[in-house]
Amino acid sequence: MGSQEHPAELRPQPATRIRWPLLGLLFIAIAATYLFFISAGNGSQIPRQSWYFSALADGFLGGHLSLDIQPSPELLAQPDPYDHANRSLWLWDATLHDGHYFLYWGPAPALLAAGVKLVAGRQLRIGDELLVLAFVLGRLAVGMAILALALKKLFPRLHPWLAAPAVAVFGLANPYLFGLGRAGVYEAAIEGAQFFLLAGLLMGLLAIGVARSRRHQLLLSSLAGCAWAVALACRISLLVAIGALVLSTAWISSWGADRRRRELALRSLWIGAPVALTTFALGAYNFARFGSWIDFGAAQQLGYVPYSFSLLRFLPNLHAYLLREVFVSCRFPFVFAPFDAWELTPAWVFPEQTGYMPLEPAVGMLIAAPWVLLGAAAARSAGRLYRRNPASAPGLTIDPRDRLYFWLVTACLAITLLAGVPALGMQFSTMRFLADFTSAAILLAAIGFWTLISDATSAGRRRVVQAAGVLLALYTVLCSILIGFQGGYYNSLERGNPALYEQLTKRFSLCD
Repeated sequence: MGSQEHPAELRPQPATRIRWPLLGLLFIAIAATYLFFISAGNGSQIPRQSWYFSALADGFLGGHLSLDIQPSPELLAQPDPYDHANRSLWLWDATLHDGHYFLYWGPAPALLAAGVKLVAGRQLRIGDELLVLAFVLGRLAVGMAILALALKKLFPRLHPWLAAPAVAVFGLANPYLFGLGRAGVYEAAIEGAQFFLLAGLLMGLLAIGVARSRRHQLLLSSLAGCAWAVALACRISLLVAIGALVLSTAWISSWGADRRRRELALRSLWIGAPVALTTFALGAYNFARFGSWIDFGAAQQLGYVPYSFSLLRFLPNLHAYLLREVFVSCRFPFVFAPFDAWELTPAWVFPEQTGYMPLEPAVGMLIAAPWVLLGAAAARSAGRLYRRNPASAPGLTIDPRDRLYFWLVTACLAITLLAGVPALGMQFSTMRFLADFTSAAILLAAIGFWTLISDATSAGRRRVVQAAGVLLALYTVLCSILIGFQGGYYNSLERGNPALYEQLTKRFSLCD
């Protein structure tokens, strides 16, 4: 956090009143961008990608745990239904078990869809694309609230307009526009988890930085735990990251308590109980379906690449998610995330020896979203804060801003570093998995951006930092928009709106 004070240049600004109108305009602009890409430029006509969670919701409402879709008799009659020769008979990427279809994704989106069906009518068919749109809009609203409150609470002397580049990057950075090109069941699970993960962060921010009474702190902390529990029920791969969030939130919020161990245990219980109960419920859900507490059905998945995990694949996946380049062309949209990116995978990551296959598109976060590099400044400042505050001493008064700063940075680091670990062991990398940790990395970078401005010792240095941050934001947003025009995994813009795509290509391409 900023260690320098500059009353003349950084005093509270009268333009603070523009904060919420500015954020409102940004929300409308980003939401319109989402609608453009998810509809392939057709406005309100959103193509249906899949209806898996709606089918599971119908199953729940019908009193069973399988999808309300039956495998074909031809498939069940095969000696080996999982053989790729039978793929024309599959419900792709569903789990086939005991003559029924199940999902290996978490049940939370289906439970939400079931709630909507109970209100609106069970005949309502909720496409997965509608869930994706609802979740990404919710993620945007919650992320904007986190950024606005963080700027107000941690950097009250900075001008409100400095929220704008952070919000633009948060809303538009890769892989979100690319993912809207195929808003299917995969994206619904991932974006649902991100929405609730960030909702928990917002509740934690309110508990540590806004609540004035211990009772309100415990209530908001418990709500954070509830939100993280729902995120876990969307995406079980977040278990380690959410566990770290529970422990760090309980630990930091108990700083300075007279009976710190008792307070730490109490807060761990309030925050962790919803997560623990949900983990138990997910285990029981698995046991009821497959006879195993830890089997989510991935082994019986009907797809090309069944899930497997190996530490040997960490290096090639790290390269893909951090450093993989794009294909550059003189034709619109100029940059492309390539399939079968063998030539973009360097030999030093040993892809063939580890069983790694760069089949699906992915673009390195440092290549397409260099804004995240600003997060290093926040991590460094948080380390300095911790060294200045002997947090283990009971009864010590901790500066509220220091506590909030350290918690928010720690929480964002936990998600950034841990949420993607299960994907690092997989035999392929793919763009959608970037969404597991990109939101937190962007939030961390926003804090780093504001920290560098606050720490600048002169007006000239502040202007340089501001200009550099804005340029990084502009590059990140532009790169994401261009990659978004690729249309995701299915080239949805070119296929779904060929006239518009041809018009854009003719108008903006730099070559024939």
